[in-house]
Amino acid sequence: MKTKMKLFKVTVKQGGEMQEVPVWAESLETALEAADLTYGEDNVYRVRPEVSQ
Repeated sequence: MKTKMKLFKVTVKQGGEMQEVPVWAESLETALEAADLTYGEDNVYRVRPEVSQ
């Protein structure tokens, strides 16, 4: 059975500026892991699920 991917918004520091970037992952934990690998643990500040209206 395939797990559904969800959209998370991740706040990261890039080039001295805070930015919000999208990350698709199965869970909050995997989104954090992916963001840490992509942007570095010291540059990831917040991970939250995208809320659709």
